[in-house]
Amino acid sequence: MTAHAANVGTDAPRLRSFVGGTWAASAGDQWITDRNPSNASDVVAYVPEGVADDAWRAASAAADALGAWSSLTGVARADHLHRWSVAIADRQEELAQAVAREVGKPIGEARAPRHVGERQPDLPLVAKRAEKPFDLVDGIAVDRHGEVVAGLHRSFGC
Repeated sequence: MTAHAANVGTDAPRLRSFVGGTWAASAGDQWITDRNPSNASDVVAYVPEGVADDAWRAASAAADALGAWSSLTGVARADHLHRWSVAIADRQEELAQAVAREVGKPIGEARAPRHVGERQPDLPLVAKRAEKPFDLVDGIAVDRHGEVVAGLHRSFGC
């Protein structure tokens, strides 16, 4: 995930990646200029092009984190997902402005809940369902008693 800016003396930040709990520079030295498609003179950021070592570092950090995440209970995972949805909702306007600037989307569309905030319906539902274990049977979520878990299906990535 590339999101954190490091000030380098220009108006547009040079981004770094969040890997293994810290902000890290790319091992490469090539940059991609990210321009606002609605105004080509507006440089949003300089994004590291990334190299194979960056991908390996990110994949290794993800693999290392999997054990800790897997050991969390469904309730603990649900709490984490709920806090994430609240953080997104709390920054809705800031995120909408960033989407509008970076991809040239009209601000009204960028503010639509499917893009940012308003506690996206998917995330809280998945957080709630994370409290109860289930299995997929032919693409349908079924709890440990064989009951269909309403609201969950393949589109949730379950």
